[in-house]
Amino acid sequence: MNETTTPTVPPNETIRPVPEIEPFLSAKELAYYLGRHVNYIYLMKKAGFPMPGRRATLSDAIQWLEANPDWRHYLPQGCR
Repeated sequence: MNETTTPTVPPNETIRPVPEIEPFLSAKELAYYLGRHVNYIYLMKKAGFPMPGRRATLSDAIQWLEANPDWRHYLPQGCR
């Protein structure tokens, strides 16, 4: 049998299971699997999360969140 490993998740994050083959996900799909609003993903991109072709894997997102625990979850006023 093929064992799948679940990526580690920060304690305050809730994620939904993803299929066995890790697909490239859009911002809306990443938001769904991370249990966040799509604007959270857009803010991650603005803070430096790479999404070439507007796609990324769930494990890439989780690794970026673990490597950048203190990134801003909001835009400063006047910065749109």
